[in-house]
Amino acid sequence: ALKSSQHSLCSLLIVDTPGFQNPKFAKRDRGATFEELCHNYTQERLQTLFHERTFVQELERYKE
Repeated sequence: ALKSSQHSLCSLLIVDTPGFQNPKFAKRDRGATFEELCHNYTQERLQTLFHERTFVQELERYKE
């Protein structure tokens, strides 16, 4: 479950959706590799950092 009554210090949820790495269409016997998962995760984190720095922090600055 995504919501729990227990308190935690941190959590990590990893979801690697098949997307273009669907083995049925990529003619492979399995989905994305661990290396591809790490690459995709890094790209998502960089995109989030860009979004935070470009939009969220600017909005906060204008609110002041």
